[in-house]
Amino acid sequence: MEDKKWTREDFFTHPVSDYPIASKIFVAIVIFILYIVCKIWTRFEIIDYKKIQELDRDEGLIFVANHASSLDPVILYVAHKIRPKIRNKGIRFIYKSEFEDNGFLSFLVPQVGAIPVKRDSADTKALKRTVQALKRGEDAGVFPEGTRIKDPHGRNESHGGFALMAQMSKAKIVPVAIAGAWNLPWPVKVRVQYGEPFSLDDLDESLSKKEKLAYAESKAMTEIYDMRDKLTIQHKMA
Repeated sequence: MEDKKWTREDFFTHPVSDYPIASKIFVAIVIFILYIVCKIWTRFEIIDYKKIQELDRDEGLIFVANHASSLDPVILYVAHKIRPKIRNKGIRFIYKSEFEDNGFLSFLVPQVGAIPVKRDSADTKALKRTVQALKRGEDAGVFPEGTRIKDPHGRNESHGGFALMAQMSKAKIVPVAIAGAWNLPWPVKVRVQYGEPFSLDDLDESLSKKEKLAYAESKAMTEIYDMRDKLTIQHKMA
């Protein structure tokens, strides 16, 4: 792939490891700068991540998180890639296609391996791209709330999709809670906690495929909100 000029589609459909050298260098510089900014601005703390480090890095995981600020995907990405190097590789986040209207973001997000999805529609192309990436051993990141929730205790309807990705790819789901980011852009202390990874194969065998999807989404979101609420209380007490 180094011999040809890459198109936007190539970034969505090929492994990040195959990206052009120039793209990798550009992303490394941008991510390092963002890491410094995040560390100073959010003083982010990562909790319970060692169990994720112990998982097979050749298998793709689906990281499912609540969404409080625009920095959420940045914090998770740098935590995985730079420090504490949870997976030593980036996360291919699923992002709303409206970002394509922003010149810089339209250029940046494909460079880091993110995959666009059309909201409020059955975007089979985004689903196929993500499942293929997971089967290759790449990690995916999803914010199923669909929008940023500024209420520290707010709970939004999950737009789902991640359970179907897990079912089709056989990837484990990892619930992730983010707390403290709702006060941005002011300097804050952000805490990120990882829940227990689980597979759809771990669920009750008496459930139908459809029931397993619904249960998996409910299970993940319940754990995310429970962790976030506890982190929020700790944040207010700190």
